[in-house]
Amino acid sequence: MVLPNKQNNISKFLNPETEEDSYIDMYNAALELEPFQRAMMAKYYYQRFHLRELGLRISATCDFHILQRVFGSGAEIIYEQSEKYLPDPESPAEN
Repeated sequence: MVLPNKQNNISKFLNPETEEDSYIDMYNAALELEPFQRAMMAKYYYQRFHLRELGLRISATCDFHILQRVFGSGAEIIYEQSEKYLPDPESPAEN
Protein backbone atom coordinates (compact mmCIF):
# COMPACT_ATOMS: atom_id res chain seq x y z
CA MET A 1 0.00 0.00 0.00
CA VAL A 2 1.40 3.36 -1.03
CA LEU A 3 0.29 6.31 1.03
CA PRO A 4 -0.72 9.50 -0.79
CA ASN A 5 1.78 11.48 1.30
CA LYS A 6 4.54 12.88 -0.98
CA GLN A 7 7.35 11.59 1.23
CA ASN A 8 5.88 8.08 1.30
CA ASN A 9 5.10 7.83 -2.42
CA ILE A 10 7.91 5.44 -3.22
CA SER A 11 6.55 4.39 -6.62
CA LYS A 12 7.98 7.45 -8.37
CA PHE A 13 11.42 6.56 -6.97
CA LEU A 14 11.32 2.90 -7.93
CA ASN A 15 10.07 3.33 -11.49
CA PRO A 16 11.20 6.80 -12.56
CA GLU A 17 11.32 5.86 -16.24
CA THR A 18 7.56 5.27 -16.18
CA GLU A 19 6.64 8.38 -14.24
CA GLU A 20 6.27 11.94 -15.43
CA ASP A 21 8.55 13.29 -12.71
CA SER A 22 11.66 14.96 -14.07
CA TYR A 23 15.10 14.10 -12.73
CA ILE A 24 15.17 17.44 -10.92
CA ASP A 25 11.93 16.57 -9.13
CA MET A 26 13.30 13.12 -8.26
CA TYR A 27 16.51 14.70 -6.97
CA ASN A 28 14.61 17.26 -4.87
CA ALA A 29 12.33 14.56 -3.47
CA ALA A 30 15.37 12.44 -2.54
CA LEU A 31 16.78 15.39 -0.58
CA GLU A 32 13.71 15.20 1.69
CA LEU A 33 14.62 11.66 2.79
CA GLU A 34 16.60 10.73 5.87
CA PRO A 35 20.36 10.37 5.14
CA PHE A 36 20.38 6.55 5.14
CA GLN A 37 17.28 6.36 2.94
CA ARG A 38 18.82 8.92 0.57
CA ALA A 39 21.98 6.82 0.28
CA MET A 40 19.89 3.71 -0.39
CA MET A 41 18.06 5.59 -3.15
CA ALA A 42 21.40 6.74 -4.58
CA LYS A 43 22.56 3.12 -4.69
CA TYR A 44 19.35 2.02 -6.38
CA TYR A 45 19.77 4.65 -9.09
CA TYR A 46 23.51 4.08 -9.43
CA GLN A 47 22.95 0.40 -10.17
CA ARG A 48 20.79 1.29 -13.20
CA PHE A 49 22.90 2.48 -16.09
CA HIS A 50 20.39 5.04 -17.39
CA LEU A 51 20.01 6.57 -13.88
CA ARG A 52 23.65 6.38 -12.79
CA GLU A 53 24.25 10.15 -12.95
CA LEU A 54 21.20 10.78 -10.76
CA GLY A 55 22.58 8.25 -8.26
CA LEU A 56 25.91 10.07 -8.19
CA ARG A 57 24.22 13.46 -7.78
CA ILE A 58 22.29 12.13 -4.79
CA SER A 59 25.44 10.44 -3.42
CA ALA A 60 27.14 13.85 -3.46
CA THR A 61 24.66 14.96 -0.79
CA CYS A 62 25.54 12.06 1.53
CA ASP A 63 28.21 11.83 4.20
CA PHE A 64 30.97 9.31 3.53
CA HIS A 65 30.18 7.18 6.60
CA ILE A 66 26.57 6.75 5.39
CA LEU A 67 27.80 5.78 1.92
CA GLN A 68 30.07 3.21 3.59
CA ARG A 69 27.11 1.62 5.33
CA VAL A 70 25.17 1.39 2.07
CA PHE A 71 27.84 0.74 -0.57
CA GLY A 72 30.31 -1.17 1.61
CA SER A 73 33.80 -1.42 0.13
CA GLY A 74 32.66 0.48 -2.99
CA ALA A 75 31.87 3.62 -1.02
CA GLU A 76 35.24 5.24 -1.71
CA ILE A 77 34.76 4.91 -5.48
CA ILE A 78 31.21 6.28 -5.30
CA TYR A 79 32.37 9.14 -3.10
CA GLU A 80 35.15 10.06 -5.54
CA GLN A 81 32.85 9.82 -8.57
CA SER A 82 30.19 11.95 -6.90
CA GLU A 83 32.62 14.76 -6.01
CA LYS A 84 32.20 16.30 -9.47
CA TYR A 85 28.51 16.83 -8.66
CA LEU A 86 29.14 18.82 -5.49
CA PRO A 87 27.76 22.35 -5.77
CA ASP A 88 30.37 24.99 -6.43
CA PRO A 89 30.40 27.25 -3.32
CA GLU A 90 31.44 30.26 -5.41
CA SER A 91 28.65 29.95 -7.98
CA PRO A 92 25.36 31.75 -7.38
CA ALA A 93 22.52 29.60 -6.09
CA GLU A 94 20.15 28.32 -8.78
CA ASN A 95 16.48 29.18 -8.57
